[in-house]
Amino acid sequence: MPIEVTEHPFSVLEFAQEVMLAQPREKVFDVLTAQIGDWFTPRFIAGSKVVAEPWPGGRLYEDNGNGTGVLWDVCTAYVPPSYVTYESPWGFGGGSATIIVTYKLTETDDGGTLVHSKHTILGYISEESREGYELHLEGPMSLQSLLDGYFAKNG
Repeated sequence: MPIEVTEHPFSVLEFAQEVMLAQPREKVFDVLTAQIGDWFTPRFIAGSKVVAEPWPGGRLYEDNGNGTGVLWDVCTAYVPPSYVTYESPWGFGGGSATIIVTYKLTETDDGGTLVHSKHTILGYISEESREGYELHLEGPMSLQSLLDGYFAKNG
């Protein structure tokens, strides 16, 4: 049987945004790391729990409770309360890429927090995958909306 080879373009996409929150930096950092399972809503497995291991090499994953789940990310930089980076392999929805998500937190003069969020995607990215990823950066699935909802509910 012959081997089939398909060549795909290599892309680099970078999405950057800033999120302003009326919460202290330490609290926001904790929510972006240890408490991420309380607001991170995407799920591949209905009813699963998102588990975070907030340290370098720690995982962010879905646990279905029976030995099944999905690895989302690995924490590659962890500098409380100012900086965290997650990296993940991505092959869902077509394409094959690496995603690097960085959150840099700056304390504002009024005691709030400015989150500088950058998502860098490297590799083959299908149009379907790109559109799906962009949906999570705007509207009700955006970081601003998810964190506003979390803090409205949990203070």
